[in-house]
This record gives sequence, C-alpha cells and structure tokens, in this order.
Amino acid sequence: MGTELTITKELASLCATASEWNALAGTINALIRKGDFHITFNRMIAELGQTYSVLLQLVQPFAELEQESAFNERFDALFEQYRGCYLHAVSRPRKHADESYEIYLLLRQMPEIRTGYPMLKRTFARLDEFIDKWVTNDAWLVMSIDTTLKMLNRLLTEIAEVKRGDSEEAFLLYNLAFTEFSEYLRLLERKRQAFM
Repeated sequence: MGTELTITKELASLCATASEWNALAGTINALIRKGDFHITFNRMIAELGQTYSVLLQLVQPFAELEQESAFNERFDALFEQYRGCYLHAVSRPRKHADESYEIYLLLRQMPEIRTGYPMLKRTFARLDEFIDKWVTNDAWLVMSIDTTLKMLNRLLTEIAEVKRGDSEEAFLLYNLAFTEFSEYLRLLERKRQAFM
C-alpha cells in the first residue's frame, strides 16, 4: 500500500474513533449531568482526547503550508523539527491511553455503570467495546497514531529529497498528499476540541 494511502486510511480511522468518542461522551453527559461519575467520566474523555492532540500538534503545522512560497520557506525547518521529536512523541499516546483506561477502571466500580436504563446500558456496552478494541487489548488507537507518524516521516523524507533537486515538484508531491490529509486533520481538530 502506498505511503499516502496508508496515512489517509489511518487518519480516517482516527476520525471515526474521535466521532465515536464524542458520541459516547455526548450521550452519557446528556443522561448523567452531575456527581462523581460525571466528573470522573469527563476526566477520562479529556485524557483520551490527548492522544489525538499529540498527532495534531505534530502534523498540523505541515497542513498550514498551503502556498508554494510558505512551503519553500518553512518545510525544511518543520521537517527537521518533526524528525527530531516524532519518535519521542510516538510514546505519548500510549501514556494517555493507559491513563484513560485507569480512569475507566474507576468508573467500572461506580453504581451508574450498572444501570438498567436501556439507553445508558447500551451506551456503556459501546463504551466497553470501544475501550477494549481501541484503547487496551487491541490498542488500535495508539497503533493508528503510531503508523500515521511513522509513515508521515517516510513521506516527509521523500518530499525533502525531491525538494533538494526540484522544489516545484516537491511542492506538488506535498500538496497532493496534504490536500487530502488536511480534511481529516480539520475534522480531528473539531472532534478534539469537543473533548476539552
């Protein structure tokens, strides 16, 4: 699979998870509006939201290089900055996911989670499935972010190499990829803001 397609697929998956996370938060917060459960639940929502923030902080600056002049002026410095920190940053989503899981374990001990109310019961089942697949056992969320950041490094390295020989062609390669990526990044940013 091509580098751009892999990144696009992972960004689409991340957008889907952020949408599900927002839907779960919206339903639970609409039905449980106060108390210890509400406070703890929203700590968990915000903590897992930080996993998306790590990705956005690293990638969004590239999406701002919409004009060729901005690309020529800023790409090299942004790429060096990215290369210098992305491997360290790859571990941060796991930390946030682990912390959100610890908070989830606290929620599992609260009486609200054992409700018989059909809408909440169904939503808690969705939450449990989400945590199981995307956060803990299968850890797809962290793996998607990891794959995105590593594949992006590959793509940026390729663009940097092309730029050394032909900045126009490098911008074309960059622009084709980031025009697509930017749509997903904007959606992720909107969803992330809802976590805060």
